Amino acid sequence: MSAVTAERQLADEWLPDIQQVIVSTAGVLAVGILYLILPDTVRIGPAWLLLAVELVIAMPLILYHVILRRPLPFRLTRRLPLGLLLLVVIGLVGALMRFIVLLPHFSHGSTLFLDGIILWLITLLVFATSYWEIDGGGPRNRRMTPDWRQDFQFPQQQSPRPSTWEPGFIDYIFVAFCFSTSFSPADTAPLTPRMKLLVMVQAVTSLIIIGTIIGRAIGILGPG
Repeated sequence: MSAVTAERQLADEWLPDIQQVIVSTAGVLAVGILYLILPDTVRIGPAWLLLAVELVIAMPLILYHVILRRPLPFRLTRRLPLGLLLLVVIGLVGALMRFIVLLPHFSHGSTLFLDGIILWLITLLVFATSYWEIDGGGPRNRRMTPDWRQDFQFPQQQSPRPSTWEPGFIDYIFVAFCFSTSFSPADTAPLTPRMKLLVMVQAVTSLIIIGTIIGRAIGILGPG
């Protein structure tokens, strides 16, 4: 059996961690739910559109991995999550741009804070999903390849003793939360150039959201 044939057979036999599939899918769908809450002035398209398209793309993953417990072909297993990721990134970028454009028109501090917090949470989930799908080539590669190339170094991976531990979706949410609040790593360091650039984009995005909210709130509460 050739190496290519063995790889294809292994890819077809691979079944993911069901718990992680559920958690990561719920995280992506939460972006659609939060997007649904955003006001029409900030959101792009109908309120239900992002969540509906997310459900359509995620349905094969949920059906096969969670319900039928059967593997999907590797190309679908990889491309469907990346398609979901691209979708939520487009939604985030569009909403963030409209939020900044409409910022001078906010006249109520409570509305400004609510919309800003929703955008901040969407940013957190989008980047957590990005880290989950990119680190080490994705969840499938992290499970199947013992010496997978790390993009992040978690504390559990710094022990000199061999370990079978692998990061879960919640670990990436924690990493994204740290970068969105402190703009620097807590206990997990980005190792590769692509991940360092992605972390920088997240920090700048979070800083823009927080900075614009504070600046506009001061303007609302100021002289007027």
